[in-house]
Amino acid sequence: MKTCSRNAFTMIELLVVLTIIAVLVGILLPAVQMARESARKLSCSSNLRQVGIAIQNFHSRRKFVPRMEGPYEILVHWHQLILGDCEQRALMESVEGEMAISVGWERLLGRSTRVPLFECPSDPSAGRSVLQHPTQLPFFITNYVGIVGENVMKSNGLFADAVFGRRKRIDFRDVADGLSNSFAVGERSLADLPVVGAWQSSQDYGSQAIGVNENLRSWAGRSETYFYFANQFQCDDVRFGNGKRSNPCDQFHPWSFHFGGANFAKADASVSYVSSDIDLVTCIALSTIAGHEVVESN
Repeated sequence: MKTCSRNAFTMIELLVVLTIIAVLVGILLPAVQMARESARKLSCSSNLRQVGIAIQNFHSRRKFVPRMEGPYEILVHWHQLILGDCEQRALMESVEGEMAISVGWERLLGRSTRVPLFECPSDPSAGRSVLQHPTQLPFFITNYVGIVGENVMKSNGLFADAVFGRRKRIDFRDVADGLSNSFAVGERSLADLPVVGAWQSSQDYGSQAIGVNENLRSWAGRSETYFYFANQFQCDDVRFGNGKRSNPCDQFHPWSFHFGGANFAKADASVSYVSSDIDLVTCIALSTIAGHEVVESN
């Protein structure tokens, strides 16, 4: 009597195999996503480290923290000044040539030029031009902004002078708290309605520097151009912590798409990943340069 050989799976066996594959994919996919995000976070940290070194190089030459001076003061950001230390000297010189013949801030070459070093790869806006709300002017982004201190009204941080141009130049000698205890640059992700975020030029507070504990409602009624957005958003108590693209107020405090925190470069160019659960008092202490606070940070 001949026996029949079977060369195919039964339906039950096929379902079992598919179930096993689905379970394995369900287990492995989060691990793959975490590995990718870990790589993006490391790349972001490396970017910030290079930005911090560029700031130090600028200070070594000029003896003050980068700030635009002259006719483009406030409008053109400090990022422009460190391009030469970020392997972007040709771009820096081209923009300087444009400014020499008084090209408008909204038409400078940097508005349409991407600088990958200024982007966090975890931000969905990285790598593409976005439109400023509400002007609809296109720009390429930066995720790395100077820290003005606790907020712009107090302006007690390393980049306080980059915002209004009304203060004296800030020297590292002014950092009484120590370079390793003072934030220089932090991460900030963009909103779905990006009022700020251009690396090169804008009219609004928040593109080149922000505070860690801001309140925009108190600015309502101010006539200066860079307070324009305050009348739109009226944001209360926007402070470092987790944020959302859907919340326009979150673009005015440090946050990132990294899980549970963001990278900060300190004045000594070291980079620390700071948890969004950090105590507010400690966060404010790290944002100031001469508060004489005693802080412990990683």
